[in-house]
Amino acid sequence: MDVALEIGANTLRLAHYQHADEFYDLCDEKGMIACNIQAVAEAFTMAQKAGVDPQLVFEAIKGGLAGSIVMNAKAPMMIASLTASVVFPVYFLLADCV
Repeated sequence: MDVALEIGANTLRLAHYQHADEFYDLCDEKGMIACNIQAVAEAFTMAQKAGVDPQLVFEAIKGGLAGSIVMNAKAPMMIASLTASVVFPVYFLLADCV
């Protein structure tokens, strides 16, 4: 965290599984934005519930910072799973929304 702050970073891109709540608390305390692939999965879900095709969301974001080999592999699976009964928690950034 200190190295990221020292170089002027304000966002941490995390990989794989949900991290400890304490890590997200530290990011919030230091003014860092922590994001991971779960946030994208939640965005696909929210888009679908709003009547927007999640595939269009993926097409819109994959060319920017959201684009990666992992995202290209995972996004189609996430979009396909929207028709299944899948529930996942999203813990981070909720405090910033209120």
